[in-house]
Amino acid sequence: MTHLNFPVLSDAEAVNQQDVERAASLKPISSPLVTHMYTADPSAHVFDGKIYIYPSHDIETAEPLDDDGSHFAMRDYHVFSLEQPYSIVTDHGVALDVTDVKWAEKQMWAPDAAEKDGKYYLFSQLKTIKVSFILVLLSVIDHKALSHQWTLI
Repeated sequence: MTHLNFPVLSDAEAVNQQDVERAASLKPISSPLVTHMYTADPSAHVFDGKIYIYPSHDIETAEPLDDDGSHFAMRDYHVFSLEQPYSIVTDHGVALDVTDVKWAEKQMWAPDAAEKDGKYYLFSQLKTIKVSFILVLLSVIDHKALSHQWTLI
């Protein structure tokens, strides 16, 4: 009788372990822009001469690591801005929370923003109740609210 050898770690755990080991051997070329929270998947744009950054916000959970990303609680977006590279970064706070999106569950990630004719559009991927993920247009705002709370459309 042959016994199957199953890996001790899931694929996600194995990759995470490799990433942690590699990261420990690297030296940063600059300081991080954001140090008070975990962020990922940023998009950055220059709107009206100012740099705006739209990242995912990774919140730690007690969920076990898995290959579907269920252990991430990416429940809100913060908007960051700075006047020029290497200047002071401003966190404008929560711009949109997953509870504002009635068809979403616990995750929103990889936001992006675009401008056309003075209107700003916020796009996102999110987990819905029935679909694993979907890319949607979440909000449209005018320039005056660019760094403030976005309103769901």
